[in-house]
Amino acid sequence: MEKNSLGNIIYKTLKTFYPHNNIGITPEIIEGILDKAGISKKNSSKEEIAKIIYTSGGCFYLNC
Repeated sequence: MEKNSLGNIIYKTLKTFYPHNNIGITPEIIEGILDKAGISKKNSSKEEIAKIIYTSGGCFYLNC
């Protein structure tokens, strides 16, 4: 996986929001979810990626 892949970017962002928590997900898992959904940096806007990060963080916080 690339250093700047979308999975890594989302993972690093979540770790920034929750630095002392084990978020229970890896960049590879995130990348796999994005691949299955057909989401990539090339076909997504910054706003859409922000929604993904926000939703992921919210679900982690709420234990979805």
